[in-house]
Amino acid sequence: MSTREHDRLIQELEALRKLALQAAQGAGDQSPPMLLGGLRVTSEEALSQLEQCVDALRSVLGREFAEVSVREVRHHIGAGLRARLTHVVDEETVKGIIELIQADPLEDWTFTRRLHGATMNTAQVLSLGRFMFWQWPENMQQVVARVGGPAYAGEGAKALDFEDGAVFATLTGLRARTSSRAQELGDEQFSELDGLLGYVLRWADDFYDLGVLSFRQPRVFRRMAHTATRTSTGREQIGAFLKISLDDPIVASPMHGNHSSGESSPIRAPPQCSAAFWKLRSG
Repeated sequence: MSTREHDRLIQELEALRKLALQAAQGAGDQSPPMLLGGLRVTSEEALSQLEQCVDALRSVLGREFAEVSVREVRHHIGAGLRARLTHVVDEETVKGIIELIQADPLEDWTFTRRLHGATMNTAQVLSLGRFMFWQWPENMQQVVARVGGPAYAGEGAKALDFEDGAVFATLTGLRARTSSRAQELGDEQFSELDGLLGYVLRWADDFYDLGVLSFRQPRVFRRMAHTATRTSTGREQIGAFLKISLDDPIVASPMHGNHSSGESSPIRAPPQCSAAFWKLRSG
């Protein structure tokens, strides 16, 4: 961290503190307040200044900034300033904000979401880089052996809404201080996984789909048309009504874009996925 970056951070925080102090005293813009760690922010100017503070903190913290979510950084800025609202921003203020950001330990997180539209015939967990695909309850013991068991019982089981035959995608090795940041990192990669799955299934008709965050939920639309003497009724099915097995040979067929002639053979990266994503998964 350079002296210039540190000085800029103090200047930006002081400018925000003054605006927040005005709001606390009932002066200035009377827009509905936004609370950031208990700090009352009411003006567009203050919100803009907050983003300047976030940017300055990013420069000061470097790589550590990415260990928590931006939303949490905003909250910690607010809490740090609120604690010393009547004091000019100094080293103590900056130290307090950084301590709030670094309060949680940096850990490796495992993130699980349901994979919609899928089933599995194999008794083994399927892997793609740091992704694991598994079915409840058949593969549960294998998952527990790999990533630990307590989280998949009790509240964890309720959150994932386990039901027989459900397929899940689990991503490991997400380095973060908070669950919110781990979710952000995980969802970035789940989004790219959805693009990959769409590429693999480009041969399929509209009744199939695979997705974690993006999935065509099955829906039925009913209709009726009539005249004074005739009536016509019907319904339309839209979305993925059928499931496909992840271990079905057709999913890995070179004819359908997913070249996998052997375990040691590389799979071609589809254009929807960045090179970094594909290298991470297949390397």
